[in-house]
Amino acid sequence: MTNAFLKFFKWLYNTNEPDPKERETPTCMKGIKQLPRKEILAYKHRHIRHTHFCLLIILQ
Repeated sequence: MTNAFLKFFKWLYNTNEPDPKERETPTCMKGIKQLPRKEILAYKHRHIRHTHFCLLIILQ
C-alpha cells in the first residue's frame, strides 16, 4: 500500500515531470518504510504437491 501512496505523492509534488522514474520523492514520504507482505504464497506446499500428484495419476 505504501508503494501506491509513494507514486501518488511523487506525481502530486512533481506534476511537471512526465517521466515517473525521474520524479523526486517528497520530504513527507522519505521516512515512510515499505510494509512487509503478510502473505508469502497463496497456496500451501501440500496443496501444490497434492495437485501435482493428482495430475501424474491422471496423465498416466
